[in-house]
Amino acid sequence: VVEDGVTRIGNYTFYDMEFSSIEIADSVAVIGTYAFKNCTGLSQVELPSGLTTLGESAFYGCSQLNSIEIPASLWTIQPYTFKGCSNLRSVVLPEGNLQKISESAFYGTGLTELVLPDCLDILDRFAFKNCQNLSSITIGSGLTELREDVFYGTAIPSIDIPEGITKIGPYAFKGCTDLVSINLPDTLTYIGESAFYGDTA
Repeated sequence: VVEDGVTRIGNYTFYDMEFSSIEIADSVAVIGTYAFKNCTGLSQVELPSGLTTLGESAFYGCSQLNSIEIPASLWTIQPYTFKGCSNLRSVVLPEGNLQKISESAFYGTGLTELVLPDCLDILDRFAFKNCQNLSSITIGSGLTELREDVFYGTAIPSIDIPEGITKIGPYAFKGCTDLVSINLPDTLTYIGESAFYGDTA
């Protein structure tokens, strides 16, 4: 238990430790870099409601983590935050402050469904690459670009890319072998190299 009154969990605090769950007080505003990295037994964690900073690779390699709800107070999901969380099936991304999901943030997770909120402005490259169970994606209205490899190797059968998207980066949907239906917006001006390579559509 991280007790009430604690405002920060420092870098590497629980790195490579063995426990299955942890309670974090809502007073915690900062979770540092690598704070829970490689806690391979961690299956349950509730992020504090006032969290503003979640450090790079904070939960990297937490292979038993099965669900996570991002608090509306968080501005950015840093690079590699949940990379390698292979059993992470569910993530809730609420409308709120969230503006950016960084590079490889959910790379290789077990997500099955994804709803990106309208408040999100930046979805960085490799963010959901190799999420091989991801079969449903809803893209919010705040994005203008889908960057390199962002949904590479996912299991989506269809994708509706909303109006406002102007650019689809290289390899964005490469290797999505179940993809048979693509709806492109009128606002689209650029499709990068091999963006849909290997797809059925």
